[in-house]
Amino acid sequence: MDESKQPGIRFVEVFITKLHMEMKSDFQPSGKPISYGLTPSYSAQVSPDKKMLAAVLTLNLESQVLKLSVDVCGIFAQADDQNLDLNEFGQAQAMGLLFPFAREVVFNATARTRVAPLLLPPVNVKAMIEQQKQGITPPKDGPVQPAADNEPGRQS
Repeated sequence: MDESKQPGIRFVEVFITKLHMEMKSDFQPSGKPISYGLTPSYSAQVSPDKKMLAAVLTLNLESQVLKLSVDVCGIFAQADDQNLDLNEFGQAQAMGLLFPFAREVVFNATARTRVAPLLLPPVNVKAMIEQQKQGITPPKDGPVQPAADNEPGRQS
């Protein structure tokens, strides 16, 4: 790849393939922050003609009161001026492009619950992929916290 040029890959579309959320029905907001574990996984596959890439980012969040799982799929295509192999692009860059979409789904879904909406923090995508390859699971009391305590009327 010529690092002085753009990769020459187009974002064709992005969509949710799975969204599942469960919340304990007897949960009563206490005003105390709730810690969530975040477990990501990622896969990417290049089409047989090597002109398209389908990448799926899965985020699983779990706390004592809420479980949420979302799969976000991105379809990418090579452009006429392709400067980066789709396999190489699929190793990390595609996941980095999908993460903001997954973050938005998590925020919007949790905003409809009795806990404060969750805004996932910036992540090191390369480290997440390496951890997945090595089979390292993030701790269940991970760093995800409610978005803000400044929203009137919301308790975390």
